[in-house]
Amino acid sequence: MTTRNGVQKRALEVAEDNERIRRNAERFAGGLSIRRPDELASLSQAWTIRALDPNAYTGRVDGWHHGRLMVTHSRGDAVTFHRSRAHLGDGNDRHIQICLIKTGKIVTRQRGQESAGRTDSLLTLLLDHEFLSTSSNDMDVLLFHVPRSYFEARGINTATMAASVLDRVPVAEAIRSLVASAISLQRAGDDSLRDYLERSILELLTGLGTLFEEGFELMDKHSVGLRANVLGILEAEYADPGTSAETLAKAVGVSRRQLYRLFEGRNVSVAGMLRERRLDHAELLLRQPGNAPISSIAEASGFSGPDQLSRAMRDRHGRTPREYRAAFRST
Repeated sequence: MTTRNGVQKRALEVAEDNERIRRNAERFAGGLSIRRPDELASLSQAWTIRALDPNAYTGRVDGWHHGRLMVTHSRGDAVTFHRSRAHLGDGNDRHIQICLIKTGKIVTRQRGQESAGRTDSLLTLLLDHEFLSTSSNDMDVLLFHVPRSYFEARGINTATMAASVLDRVPVAEAIRSLVASAISLQRAGDDSLRDYLERSILELLTGLGTLFEEGFELMDKHSVGLRANVLGILEAEYADPGTSAETLAKAVGVSRRQLYRLFEGRNVSVAGMLRERRLDHAELLLRQPGNAPISSIAEASGFSGPDQLSRAMRDRHGRTPREYRAAFRST
């Protein structure tokens, strides 16, 4: 059995990995123009990047990072992205990459599946598996780097997101507008809307994430409806400390065992989804200006008390709530 010390040690390793990812994202915070293939190749970290034309490449990369979301806006000539076995285990493998294409075409292959995305397509990749992607010239794409656990905690089976494509994404322009605002405000040194922009983009991506399951659903319609009801109640009532797997089961008229069967095969249990949502909310409150008491933040997030919040923070980040707040402000 995994000990609490083991869990917290793992959390510290995750925090260190996230810090490396954050530092990598900051390379593009001011925008980076690329004029040669060797300059492009030097950006390789989580994967190997190569220009299709070995003699010429021009492009530009802008980046934005906040909380649990990293965004890269990439424009340029044709390239290949290869995440090989040698790259796995680098911390990025706990994330999903989501590509929103504005112009150009991307063809990708992962886990034996090949997919192609074009204008207004959304293409997803699991970073704990190898993949090979090739883009066309005149590529203009937004790349979102999101923890896999973020989607799992919202009831999304991320196993369906390997080399998957959604065409004609209805909220494509809304997402692009939010990202453009985030990058523009960053250049102006205005941090006032970072939490709002992070939440808004993640909410839109979460809504799109639920669509990937439609072609993979093995449950009957009644069970699918029950699961949707559970997720709706959980989202509305997670901040109530009295909300639990038992109360959710009672609210939809099933037993606790039946409730858990609705989410079989997921990486996060119903109780885990509750805990993750509460912890996400607590993190958001800890990022706010001022020094609200930890006990108030715990209560407002649905935890039974500050000790329960502290244990959850240590399990995720290897830090206490106060340490998390101080570390966030220092960056």
